[in-house]
Amino acid sequence: MINILTRTSERPEEFKRLYDSIKSQKNNTLKYRHIVCYENDSDLDYIKKYDDITAFGVNRKEIHDKYKDMGYPLNADNPNCFIHNLYINELMDKVEEGYIIIIDDDDLLYSDETFNEIESIINDIDEDTIAFVQMVHPNTRIIPSGGRVDKKEIFRGDIGTPCIIFHFKYVKEIRWGGWRAEDFRFLTEINKISKKQKWYHKKIVQVLDSGNQYEKIKKL
Repeated sequence: MINILTRTSERPEEFKRLYDSIKSQKNNTLKYRHIVCYENDSDLDYIKKYDDITAFGVNRKEIHDKYKDMGYPLNADNPNCFIHNLYINELMDKVEEGYIIIIDDDDLLYSDETFNEIESIINDIDEDTIAFVQMVHPNTRIIPSGGRVDKKEIFRGDIGTPCIIFHFKYVKEIRWGGWRAEDFRFLTEINKISKKQKWYHKKIVQVLDSGNQYEKIKKL
């Protein structure tokens, strides 16, 4: 079982591309659950078109109040503040079993064979192990680089949120903060907690910019 966790906000076209990349998978044996959080009614207008996802709303002020005593920089005037990162905690709390990958609404699964890759990774690890995988940016840059995969090295600027697959047992052990670039801290901390990792030269996710570069990227 893989749980795909997605934050979406006012990106109906981008979300549809992500959704379509999931539905186009050739693998029909991997169980999955797509869990999505959204912010407002305009998001719900497009989310409700998809009846096979688990969707729920989040309120920015309520999330702000929930975490305000935990030392995160939640002042809107603070340039390091990014409350949306806290939404990932709400998504993780919806997971009941299996493994997790975090894929935002401007990301896609890399190809229609990606579920095969994910299934092979899950079969290759136990629930204590964190799997590190690769993602592709619109400029065709792959992170983490092949060299860092070989070195098993987490390096700021050369890794991203979708670059790990982890068991839901870790949900209560490591939480997201309200900082910008929180993914680097999260990945570093979960790596320390797990003490067991496997790194794979496998491209799992591709990131899109405002232009649809899917046709270009998927051929890498």
